[in-house]
Parts: sequence; structure tokens; C-alpha cells
Amino acid sequence: MKTPVLLFLVLLSLNAAPQAHGLNAQAQERIPPRDVFPAGAILSWGVGPVSLRDEYISRERYSGPLPSLSLQWARFHEKSGFRMEMDLANSSRVKSHRVATAITEFALDLDVVYPAGAISLGSRQAYLFLGPTSGISLLVNDQQIASHGLEAAISFVSLFSLGATGDAVVPISSRLVALGSVRVALVSAGLRMVDLMADSEESPFRLLGPWSATRAVASLGLRYQALDWCSLGVGYQTRLLRVTPWDPLASARDHLTFAVGLGHGGRRG
Repeated sequence: MKTPVLLFLVLLSLNAAPQAHGLNAQAQERIPPRDVFPAGAILSWGVGPVSLRDEYISRERYSGPLPSLSLQWARFHEKSGFRMEMDLANSSRVKSHRVATAITEFALDLDVVYPAGAISLGSRQAYLFLGPTSGISLLVNDQQIASHGLEAAISFVSLFSLGATGDAVVPISSRLVALGSVRVALVSAGLRMVDLMADSEESPFRLLGPWSATRAVASLGLRYQALDWCSLGVGYQTRLLRVTPWDPLASARDHLTFAVGLGHGGRRG
């Protein structure tokens, strides 16, 4: 999770003027938050690896390609912004040695963000947005091996989470912006597959804190307003899903993303 943050800081430093040590916010151009926050519909395709360890099935680590497709819709009102994002990833080419597994990951997030001010970076301004978020995650792990009767090698986990989200938007020109965002769950209601045949009273439902369930997304990218109604984007995204109270499960994804948007992708004008 540190990688996108470090990349974002490097990007900001590259776009800062040499006089960044003498910051003067009043001398910088200030843009209304509504004109900065990316709005409209955005379709993104992601490609990259996943690393999975699901001890309900095996203690071995599985890895392989896990392409994803996401759809986002955002709008900014006078004082706040609203964003809905749906992400779906699926692959049957994730393996541990010669054993393959089919992974399906689904996430739905609803964010409400408020302007949190701007920081001066020499000749640039970084506009900050903070707010609450709610989301649902589902991961299904279907190991591709022969099974008998009730001994199906399938596992799933689902989280409904409440947390916090933050965005940074750095206009580079009237058509090009740098974007960074982080979304982290603070409390979750979890559902996990348990062994119903075992002589145990273990419940599949639990209320989880950040120490027992991690649901986090961080991204960094560039968005170019190719036309007044269309934007193009490229970026990097990492996702982490982890639960430990039952048989531990952890899934980590690193994706290069490509996006096409209908609407404005950041600064207008």
C-alpha cells in the first residue's frame, strides 16, 4: 500500500517549480472544487497479478493474472461530491505449482467527499477531498480439482464495510490532471464459509475491526481531457482484502489501469 503513495509524492515533486521551498498559496491560481473534482461516467480496464492465500482450502500461496473491469459514476454538487464505483475481476489461471483456482472478486463502493482545502506545490495546487465511504466486497475461490460429494474445494468471504476515503487532484494544465485516492475500511460485518460438517459452533457472521479485516484500495493516475465530453486515463491501482478471525484469507492485487470517461476528468476551462 505504500507504493502508490510514494509514486504520488514523486509525481507531485516533478511538477513543482524550483521555488517550492517558498510556498505562497495566495499567489497561486485557485479553482473552485466543483471544477476540479472528476465527474461523469468512467469505464476502466485493469491488468495485473493477484496473490492469494486462503487457508480454508490450502496454506499454499496462489498467484497469476487477474484482469478487472470497473465502472464509476461521480457528481459534485455545490458543497460535496458523490461517487459510486463497481469493480469485477475474474480469472481461472491463478495457480500454485500445477494446481489452478478460479477467483472472482466483486466490489461496490459509495463515497461522499467534501473539499478539504488545497496545498501549494510551487506552481501547482493539490486539491484535497475527504469523506466517509461504504462498500461491499465478495471473493469466491473455486479450486480446480476433483471433488467428491460435499467435499467441494470452494471458499468465499464477504464484507460490508464503513470507512474513510481521500482524494488529491493536481491540475497540470487545462486538460491534464494527476489523481490520487485512498479508500480504507474502519469497521466491517463479515460473512465467511465455515466447515458445517465439523463439530463446532463457529459462526459464519462476525463484526470485524481493522485489526481483523482489511479492505483497502489505493490508486494513482493521469487523466487527459481529449474532448469536452471525453477523457482518457492511465494509472496504477492496488487492492487488499484480508480477514483473519476464521481460516485466514488475504488477496492482494496490483493493476495497471486504462480508462475512458464521459464527462470532465478534472479541471475544466
